[in-house]
Amino acid sequence: MPEDRPFVERSFTQGSDTVRCTFFQPVSHAQDYSCRFEIAWPDGAVERTVWGVDAVQALLLAMRSAHDALRLKAQAQGLPLTWFDSLALGLPPRSDTGPDWAGGSDAGYYALFLGHLSNVAAEAAAAAYSREGAELLRRAEDIFREECRERHPELWDE
Repeated sequence: MPEDRPFVERSFTQGSDTVRCTFFQPVSHAQDYSCRFEIAWPDGAVERTVWGVDAVQALLLAMRSAHDALRLKAQAQGLPLTWFDSLALGLPPRSDTGPDWAGGSDAGYYALFLGHLSNVAAEAAAAAYSREGAELLRRAEDIFREECRERHPELWDE
């Protein structure tokens, strides 16, 4: 099996602890792609692999799966998990679980997440990540932007 490598990481706060979620660069397997992620909790790490038809889908599905895993464990522990002092984790939720926007609107969540995704794509290019990795983030940004336009046309000036 081809080797995956760390691609992007996000840190969350839970009380005085840091929880890290690392996404590994999607890997091609004949017809499909896999994307592994690892969540490093203070009591141990959890690792999962998610599959998609292309690298972008594998990464987005991994982010959605990580979002659910983070939310479920934090809820089970009864300790809030935050990102920049917000309960919104800034990861795409599964489309059937509703917005990840504590006290806000679905449109607000989409605007916030798109802003973060744009920043990550720009940082990846500036940090000289692999050309494939930077392109993957740009494609993910384009896909999410289109979804935002369809769901919330009021966010666009056009």
